[in-house]
Amino acid sequence: MSTVPRTIRVPLSSLADQWQFPLLFAALILFAWGVARLTPRVPPPTFEEEISAIHRLIALGDCITAHKALVTLVDDHLGDNHRASTLYSLLAEAVHAGERALQRHDPANAERIVAYLNAAARHGATTTASDAERRADALSWLGRHAEAIESYQAALAAAEALDNAAATRRRFIACLERLPEPDASAVAAQHDAILTDERADTSDRLWALRRQIKRLLREGGAGDGLALIDRVEDRFAATPEAHELSWWRAACEIELGRLDEANRRLRDLRERGGVKDELWGRAGALLARAELLAGRAEAALSLHDEVLDVFRSGLCHFECLQGRAEALIALERHDEAAVAFGELVAAADDPRTCDWIEADVLRARIRTLAEQLNADGRPELGVLFLRLIRPLISSEPVEQAAAYETALATLLDSLAEKLDPAEQSVERRALHIEAAESWLRASALKALEEAAAVDAYWRAIDGFEAAGDAGRAIPLLEKFIIERPVEISRPAALRRLGGLRQSLRAYASAIEAYEQLLREYPRTQDALRCMTPLASCLLEQDEASAQRGERLLRSIVDDDAAREPLFDPRAPEYADALYALTSLLHDQGRHEEAIFRGESFLALHPADPRGPDVKFLLGDDYRRSSQALAADAAQTADPELKARTVDESRRRMAQAAEWFAAFLTAAELPSASQTAPRLAQRRAALMYRADCLFDLGRLAEAREAYAEAAWQCEGDPTSLAAQMQMVQCLRRLGQPDESRAALARLRQMVRQLPDSAFAAQAGGATKAYWQETVERLSRMEVY
Repeated sequence: MSTVPRTIRVPLSSLADQWQFPLLFAALILFAWGVARLTPRVPPPTFEEEISAIHRLIALGDCITAHKALVTLVDDHLGDNHRASTLYSLLAEAVHAGERALQRHDPANAERIVAYLNAAARHGATTTASDAERRADALSWLGRHAEAIESYQAALAAAEALDNAAATRRRFIACLERLPEPDASAVAAQHDAILTDERADTSDRLWALRRQIKRLLREGGAGDGLALIDRVEDRFAATPEAHELSWWRAACEIELGRLDEANRRLRDLRERGGVKDELWGRAGALLARAELLAGRAEAALSLHDEVLDVFRSGLCHFECLQGRAEALIALERHDEAAVAFGELVAAADDPRTCDWIEADVLRARIRTLAEQLNADGRPELGVLFLRLIRPLISSEPVEQAAAYETALATLLDSLAEKLDPAEQSVERRALHIEAAESWLRASALKALEEAAAVDAYWRAIDGFEAAGDAGRAIPLLEKFIIERPVEISRPAALRRLGGLRQSLRAYASAIEAYEQLLREYPRTQDALRCMTPLASCLLEQDEASAQRGERLLRSIVDDDAAREPLFDPRAPEYADALYALTSLLHDQGRHEEAIFRGESFLALHPADPRGPDVKFLLGDDYRRSSQALAADAAQTADPELKARTVDESRRRMAQAAEWFAAFLTAAELPSASQTAPRLAQRRAALMYRADCLFDLGRLAEAREAYAEAAWQCEGDPTSLAAQMQMVQCLRRLGQPDESRAALARLRQMVRQLPDSAFAAQAGGATKAYWQETVERLSRMEVY
């Protein structure tokens, strides 16, 4: 087996043949050394050269590269105060230059600018006008307007050192106007400074002139506006902007009532060269305003529409759109005006178009319009316009936003109360809920005014409760009770919480609220007023709780020599307890005492709205007690006792008929206004009254009563029962022909009554049963 040698021996003769390679390498090394010697040495850049390069980067807009280079240089020169201060100032300049070009500013970058300028100052830098300007801009971007104003003032103190003092003044004005209480005189002074600045561009001067005249017009100083135009007119001579001064002259003349002069001036502006530029459009909008003030709303509307056909966006479009809305208001076309104002609000709330609309002016105008409409007795239109400005409310001061929410909520509640609860329940509920939500927002905005905040909070609860939305009212009450342990209205909150829980049949939790009220505030009026509702809740629980509830009711209505009466018998709380006890006794079949309590209720509270219900209960209690006495008489062997019992039974049956008649009179309302329970109660009372008369043998009266029941219960199976009893009455009265006619009428009624009417009566007789009954009666000889 062959093996591979570990080394390969190369003959010496082969190496000797390769001497050229070492020599080549040596030659290359010598060549490279020579080239290096010939190349001139470049010294590293000086500090001044590096600074100049960074200035060039900033001028070219490459602020990120400049910033990175400066950060590296700062680390190298921290020991030299002069250089470090220069570098920190340049860092602030680089970040400022990059940030100023943006619409939305990064707070972190604004903080960096301030920090870099502070660092420059610590290293001994002298603050220049440009440094003060950059600090002011950064503080303004951070919302620190008071500090920014001081820096702007420092920068403008050396305005000649600024590249564009007019632009700086414009930013200074914007900062002044963002203060909670802007200084109008300071703003006006800056406008004047721009107008008199020889270095200001014509566009900056025109901007200042526009704002000054707008301010004067708002303050009623149209004459001063004309004087201002006269004073600065020469500065705009022979410029394209000179025509705009004519527009502003016309605006001042309109405010002064010089409509003819303004009209001629504006028509000249619109006819110059036939050019439909922005000034043509704005002249058309202002001319429309003059026409509107002259009482020619249709002409104004036509002018606005003409301009809007040309300008689909921009300042002219929105000025014209607002003028169009005003013309529509003058023409009483409020729905169309609301659409136009809605477009303006949407634009004012849009970052892309908000600069073209004065949101404060628009908001104030719409709100004034809503107040006028409400004062004119048209609150539904007032609400329509108030709703429009909600998107603009977030930018208002807290007090004004709270006033807006309060005004809207009040108007919505007023509108809701004017609607019929039966016929417009859905719309009414929606208005109450919207009002409640506005009250909640108002409460949150009035956090610093405790009394106003609590009042608005309660009104929100009222609104949700009026809308039948207990599910939203309950959490508000629970929060109020927890967060305001010493609030004077806390007992009322506990009572209302119990009532709302009770309305949702959450009896156990309602009992908890009522008992907490009685435990924590036992001597308050709210504690006393919660006793009857607490008893009602207890009656819905187990037997032991129900007994406790009855005892509680009796403690209210019965005299006790050992203590003072809880309520005067004429008090509403006494009436509540007496009504609850009467209902309880009736439901339990304790008719004797139920009659006593019911008659006491009517004697003490004859005007109580529950009176008809008590009359119905009395009729039913008398009827049932009469039936019970009749049953007792049938079992009595003693003739004398039996006669007395029968007489008493008949007396009570007669009383029952009278009480049912009294109920029907008291509850006499149009059927469309009555609830389903009340209609069922009426049907029962009609039949019970007729039955009582039938049982008393007063057949002629019973026949009339059944006839009335059949007529009033038409469309319901109750009418069939009434008609059947009419047949019986007529047969007993010895009127066979009339009885057969009544039976034929019954057959027709059964046939015409739809199956759905029988299905709606749970547990009642079916249509087939009635058909069979009629046929069976028809076959009987007595009919």
